[in-house]
Amino acid sequence: MARQKINSEALKQLGHQVNGLKAIKSNLKLNHVSVQAGEDLKNRLQTSLDEYNLHLAELETKRRALAQLETEAKTFSKTVFYAVKAEFGDQSAEYGHVGGQAVRKKTKIRENKTV
Repeated sequence: MARQKINSEALKQLGHQVNGLKAIKSNLKLNHVSVQAGEDLKNRLQTSLDEYNLHLAELETKRRALAQLETEAKTFSKTVFYAVKAEFGDQSAEYGHVGGQAVRKKTKIRENKTV
């Protein structure tokens, strides 16, 4: 299952607060708080969030490609077994070389009844 892209509530709240500061005064500075500092922080957070979500999308693409390759590998493996089995039989050493296990044929076990 793919990871979900994230949204930031803190980013939304910061955006509202910066807009509120701008409504008071466009270049407002209160001690260590200013409109410019809020804008800078908001932009850094948005950039970081965008990069994170982009990396998630790239990882999802790679995960799907990997899953496709695994499917191809499984199909190839089955094909190898069937081809070797058809050519050499499932009791052959060649079948064992490709990872197959010999299938034992059932043998009848006769019970000797002594009276």
